[in-house]
Amino acid sequence: MPEWLIALLNNPLAITALGTVFFTPLLAFLAQVFMRSSPPPGPIAYDARDIPEHPLLVAAKVHLADEEMALITGIGRKVDQIDAQLQLVHDRIDLLMRR
Repeated sequence: MPEWLIALLNNPLAITALGTVFFTPLLAFLAQVFMRSSPPPGPIAYDARDIPEHPLLVAAKVHLADEEMALITGIGRKVDQIDAQLQLVHDRIDLLMRR
């Protein structure tokens, strides 16, 4: 065995540096492989009805209910528009079939 290799193996700082250079990328790669296999946990969802009846939180409940109602009415309008368009298409097909 060469003398420089023996001197290198006797130096604890050199061994630490070599170990860091070789094992850190290997451990980082293994960490990425194992962490990608499991999906991240999803966000915790709370129901507005679970909010306690505190005076400051009642306004938040009402605000949440308003947002939900606005969403529902928006969806209702969209469904009405789709129904109207579908009725127009149906009427056109009916006229074409009668000719």
